Amino acid sequence: MPARSSASPLLGIDLGGSKILAVVMDDQGRILGRAKRRTKPKQGYSRVLERLQETAKRALEDAGFGMEDVRAVGVGLPGPVLPECGDILGAVNLGWGRKPIAHDLSQLFDGLPVAIGNDVNFGALGEATYGIAAGTASSYALFMGTGLGGALVINGALQVGTHGFAGELGHLPGPFDNALCICGQYGCLETVASKTGIARLLQAAKSSGASCLIDDDTLQDLRSSHLRKAWDDGCTTVRETIKTAAEALAWGINVASLACDPEVVILGGGVVEELGEEMLPIIQTALQKYSYRAKQYQIDVRIACLDADAVAIGAVAAAQQEVVHD
Repeated sequence: MPARSSASPLLGIDLGGSKILAVVMDDQGRILGRAKRRTKPKQGYSRVLERLQETAKRALEDAGFGMEDVRAVGVGLPGPVLPECGDILGAVNLGWGRKPIAHDLSQLFDGLPVAIGNDVNFGALGEATYGIAAGTASSYALFMGTGLGGALVINGALQVGTHGFAGELGHLPGPFDNALCICGQYGCLETVASKTGIARLLQAAKSSGASCLIDDDTLQDLRSSHLRKAWDDGCTTVRETIKTAAEALAWGINVASLACDPEVVILGGGVVEELGEEMLPIIQTALQKYSYRAKQYQIDVRIACLDADAVAIGAVAAAQQEVVHD
């Protein structure tokens, strides 16, 4: 294998259930090339990894490099990763059970250093390194998409815990309506503060006679853009439901603030990308109720700025750290 220098590019990949995004970056955080293609998970595990490799090569071609130039690779995965062995425990939206993903990616990239991690963790690392929390000593991120993921970064390093679940406040039961969560518990934060939770609350409101601009068929495959449009069109039911979700997020932010006292709290994910500016004042008001810290000083809550690139950029940051630690 040819020697790589500190000027060699880094490759970051976001492997999602519907798309694979690869970016090529330098040490200054500049994106030099990118490529995106569909994941097609029904083709199976091996074929998804092949498509990931093909996407990486296209991004490198876009940047004017080849795989022989790459210093290290980072891959964000849509499922929990065991730190001690590098296995992914499973990925529901890819149809995977437990897989030896670290081993397989190392082979795929011919022995290059490969950093792997949960996509929310890497999204948080991306925002902490190159995004809205760059330059801060600590940050806690909540990403509100289909579910609700959380992650903590201190002094530039992810704090994943012994089993890789640190920061996952989405599965902490709270003062909500005791709905069954996908994890098997009742009343988790995610059952309210997520796209799935919002769809559930909207369906319940409609069943109780409330009018809503989002029809039942759309609720079965609710997108953040549907919520944005209904909000803009003045749908009272959607606005009240978003308010409920934002207040639940404030409860989670208070828990995170008490547990780890971060300098900054980051909010991201599809719902926040669409409605974050509307949610932020609701959250700040609710924090006055939930948090004694907020009565002393305002908790610094910021909207993520890297949007759809956050996970891939965070994967680059993880790859960069992998090289330094080696």
